[in-house]
Amino acid sequence: MTTEINGALWSAFWTIVVIAAFSIGVAANLNRLALSLPLDPVRAVTFIGSALVAWATLMELAGDFPVWDGKAFPQLAHTVIFKAIFLPGILLVLTSILL
Repeated sequence: MTTEINGALWSAFWTIVVIAAFSIGVAANLNRLALSLPLDPVRAVTFIGSALVAWATLMELAGDFPVWDGKAFPQLAHTVIFKAIFLPGILLVLTSILL
């Protein structure tokens, strides 16, 4: 089961990387992306936070893991991994809204 969790984690990661690259390409094509320094910190924090939230959510939703009693190590580890990615993403998104 840990192999399946690892596979779901990396599959979701690479899916989000491809989508992020595509969105950067679309923004650059529409001349909405300024690649000059310094970067806009609010937009950068929002982008990174949104990517983390999307990665954690995709990993959680895409994983079709068998359920026992919820106390098996792979299930507990999966929950910890989800929270370790999702919570910083939410923190970054909410912080960027307040900036």
